[in-house]
Amino acid sequence: TTNGGFFRKGDWVVAEKAGKAYCGWVCGLPTETTKAIGVADADGKRVGQFSPKKVRLLARSTGFSWKEVKPAFLP
Repeated sequence: TTNGGFFRKGDWVVAEKAGKAYCGWVCGLPTETTKAIGVADADGKRVGQFSPKKVRLLARSTGFSWKEVKPAFLP
């Protein structure tokens, strides 16, 4: 959608800005004052804020986190 109401925090998305594509997770949703969608990388660091028109959903959030899985694979 154009207002960003379709997205949920944790959704895997691809966002475009200045001709570059960024993949990450939605970390901030639009409000009345801020119309942008925040996108973060795997470490939880914000990549940037993007127009909802430039953000595409790749996968819906399921609550899964790589941070929770990593310790299980360490010796």
